[in-house]
Amino acid sequence: MNPWYWIIPALIVLIVFGMRLVHRRKDMSDDLWHAEMNLGRQAQVKRDLENAVLHFKEAVSIAEKSGFEDGRLEQSLNLLGLAYMESQDFDQARQVYEQQLALEQRMGGSEGIPSTIALSNLSTVCRLQGNHTDAESYAGRAVQIIERSPGYGSEKLIPHLQNLGAAYLAQEKYAEAAGTFERTLPLIEQKLGKWNPETVMVMNLLAESYLAQGSLQEAESVYAGELAALTIVDGEEDGSLLPVLEKYASVLRRLGKTTEADDADSRIERIRHK
Repeated sequence: MNPWYWIIPALIVLIVFGMRLVHRRKDMSDDLWHAEMNLGRQAQVKRDLENAVLHFKEAVSIAEKSGFEDGRLEQSLNLLGLAYMESQDFDQARQVYEQQLALEQRMGGSEGIPSTIALSNLSTVCRLQGNHTDAESYAGRAVQIIERSPGYGSEKLIPHLQNLGAAYLAQEKYAEAAGTFERTLPLIEQKLGKWNPETVMVMNLLAESYLAQGSLQEAESVYAGELAALTIVDGEEDGSLLPVLEKYASVLRRLGKTTEADDADSRIERIRHK
């Protein structure tokens, strides 16, 4: 009898068994990954950042060993970096985000849209480290990638422009900061509305950039808009208006608008003594 009569069926059985074993291991890895990610998120919500880091590190390890190619490793690295950043371990956060960037560039190319996530993360962590030169570089690269991607919505530029403007401002590059926030403001107004807190924050940074350059008329206009937004959101005499009102009154005086400055000062006193 031909020996292959028995060998071939046995090989088929072994192959099928091996495939099932691989799938079972994949399923187990899938369950373990989800469990570690959920435990990490729960610890993060409770501000138990030490355990959050441990769970996210385990999720990264599972994703690496299992060879998942569906974005799980990137998700794990993203949350691990955030947990380090919230722990103020900025060096570790930067290492994780550099690993995330290398992975995203390997998957989508150095000019691929996915790499902008890690670039944004790196810009943020560098800014928190006080390394504003690198923060500017990472944010600028993200902006360039999105600009070169036809059909990709301009609203996607918003977080990267905010990072870039903040890096310019920290380096006292006021003209560049103003230009960046001028570009950001209409985009964020269109996305979130004129009275959204994030929109108001961009207005404040734009006004600060103008003021630092001595562009008083431009600063006055933006501070007036910011006050209008804050008044609608918080009320006519809320304490949150004080810092903006004080700068607005100062700008008005420097412009020689004494009556308007006096009105702003009167409003400041009413808020302080209400």
